[in-house]
Amino acid sequence: MSAIFWIERSIRLNHPEKIIATVFTGLITGFGICFLVKLQNHLKAVRLALDPNDLNPWWRGVDVLSVLIGVVSLAALVVLYFLWSHHVSAAGGAANQTALWLSETSVVVAPAQRLFHSGLGS
Repeated sequence: MSAIFWIERSIRLNHPEKIIATVFTGLITGFGICFLVKLQNHLKAVRLALDPNDLNPWWRGVDVLSVLIGVVSLAALVVLYFLWSHHVSAAGGAANQTALWLSETSVVVAPAQRLFHSGLGS
């Protein structure tokens, strides 16, 4: 999911690419959750092998399973939020990209200009 997040932040995906990234994010999240449930099932089998009289072997670690599923789901939601929340995309044209670049560089340039004009830069 971090790769999808990085791609979105560096390339600015267009609409069809965002749909594909959303599908990949959903698949990765689904596989991650399935893996965690399989791990819980394996722990159940190990607990039963160690103690055949264990009444609820699957439920003993369900609190940890819930937290891990929550973390995976929250990470996916954050990636999807940033994926779909941008107003400027690659399909927006060069004018939007230039305006975005100017707004980002003005944060750095303006303080440097004030420092230079105040006499501290010379």
